[in-house]
Amino acid sequence: MIFLLIASPFVGSFLALVAERLPLDKSVFFGRSYCKSCERALGPADMVPLISALVLKWRCRTCGAAFGKRDSLVELLCLGIAIWCVLVLPVPVVFVGFILGSVLLVLSAIDIEHMYLPDVLLYPLTLGGLGFVWWWQPEAFIHHIIGAVIGGLSFFLIRWSYTRLRGCEGLGLGDVKFACAIGAWVGWMGLASVILIAAVSALLFYLIRKRFKKRSPLLIDKIELSSEEQAGKESNLETSKELDSSLLPFGPFLALGLWITWLYGPIIVG
Repeated sequence: MIFLLIASPFVGSFLALVAERLPLDKSVFFGRSYCKSCERALGPADMVPLISALVLKWRCRTCGAAFGKRDSLVELLCLGIAIWCVLVLPVPVVFVGFILGSVLLVLSAIDIEHMYLPDVLLYPLTLGGLGFVWWWQPEAFIHHIIGAVIGGLSFFLIRWSYTRLRGCEGLGLGDVKFACAIGAWVGWMGLASVILIAAVSALLFYLIRKRFKKRSPLLIDKIELSSEEQAGKESNLETSKELDSSLLPFGPFLALGLWITWLYGPIIVG
């Protein structure tokens, strides 16, 4: 368990890299990380999770350009996930919980920034949920198969109905596939709890954002960006202003609902 706690910030550093490169179709295994301003390749001393960023004050050692703080946030959250798993899960499934939390974290980060959930993560997440329950609780396997079907089908019907009524998409196909993965992990018995937690947390966030007139999709967008990221944000500013200010990525809230329900069980019992 000590190894997991020590390794988790390094895993978080990799997850931040995945969240940055995957939507851009860049390799997550090849290619050095570099300063977006001076293009200097980062050395080992620049990439120690959390510590390097604190020492360098989130700036490039060479040119002084600001780095985004989101990588540090992902590293910190990954450490938090590891601690959470160690505290509440039985030893045989601690690493399973950490893997699940890590995938949910990177899915949330991508959905926040790009408003989509990549299939390359969703399909393994679904298969992983079914594989885990087959190993850990085989007598419940059929309930999780049913959960995956009901989750995906119900969200597809919601998406189809909303599109027919409003003429625009209320849910993306990524959310439909995510619902299928959720059912695979919590079974049909846990779907209502996941949806309730996701809906309530999304509503609370929307009300808080509206109260403080925050127009970013999520609070994470308020974290300082690197110079290249900031330029990209500014170039899309006019387009963003045309978007409905109520638009929220639903993936992070579904991820929260899945995480809480998987750890503690359904809060709604039929």
